[in-house]
Amino acid sequence: MPTVLVIDDDTIILELLTDYLARVGYRAVTATNGRDGLELFTAERPDIVLCDLKMPGLGGLEVLAEVRRRSPLTPFVVVSGTNDISTAVEALRQGAWDYLLKPLPGLDLLPPLLARLEERALLLREKELYQSHLEDQIKRRTAQLMRQLRDKDILLAEVHHRVKNNLQLILVLLGLQHDASADPQVREALEASRNRVHALAMVQEEMHDADHATQVSTVHYGTGLIHHLLVAHNLTARVNLNLEIDDLFLPPGRAFLAGLILNEWVTGLAQAGDSAEPWSLTLIWKALSRTTQELSLVESRGIWASWVSLRDGPSLGWELVSALVAQDGGTLVWDPECPQKITARFS
Repeated sequence: MPTVLVIDDDTIILELLTDYLARVGYRAVTATNGRDGLELFTAERPDIVLCDLKMPGLGGLEVLAEVRRRSPLTPFVVVSGTNDISTAVEALRQGAWDYLLKPLPGLDLLPPLLARLEERALLLREKELYQSHLEDQIKRRTAQLMRQLRDKDILLAEVHHRVKNNLQLILVLLGLQHDASADPQVREALEASRNRVHALAMVQEEMHDADHATQVSTVHYGTGLIHHLLVAHNLTARVNLNLEIDDLFLPPGRAFLAGLILNEWVTGLAQAGDSAEPWSLTLIWKALSRTTQELSLVESRGIWASWVSLRDGPSLGWELVSALVAQDGGTLVWDPECPQKITARFS
């Protein structure tokens, strides 16, 4: 049987409400002042509170504030005199669920009011329980995901360490073979292989950065790779290098492919022979649109014309780069009207 706490300094109203509530299926507990009413609230834990606003001592608004502090989901109905409408409105603003005016026009309005309040309280408690359960599930799932992320971080660190060591070992072996060989063509092939492996190692190193776990920065990668290639081919002292690189982020596969293309280009420049005069080299890596990028290398000696169109057909370097670009659905562009620039365009 639901319990209703009635707080009112009028004993006649208390007797009337106690008798009526008992007849309609409610148990009534009563108090003649706010202080006693709060003690009964603590002892009885009623389902609904009916409280007069104007009482000596602790008034209805003070009782409302304390009940809301202790049990926000307990329905609280204020009972106000006809001249206290503004006070009743203030009680509603402070959290009362409903109000009744004295003198009560008829007790038959109480059952539907109490039933509505019980239903609302039940729905609010179910909502609170559901939210609490949902929050617990979120906490458990978050903790589980955090454990999985820590495990993956440990695994990725181990994979990175092993891959890095293996790539360094390959580079050392290629270097030893390069130094031990007397055949210029073999040495050239081994050096090209070392540069390709180095491009792969740079992609792997870039991905291990926490800020670029799944993408490679064109600024970091392109700058580091072009400087490495110039050093590897002994071109640093003779080349004035310019960089025009947008801050793009590429998937590892495309970054590695671009590294291979850049390696072939610089190798082609190095194989074109020495130059007594310093010459300029510009690396351009830019976005044409949200999905399209261009990688270009501009050199001042006019080498691309001979690299692209030899007497017996395109060079091996041109054919290799063409195949690499086509592998990613891109196009290789060299315009005879702008012979110093060669471009790989990716979509």
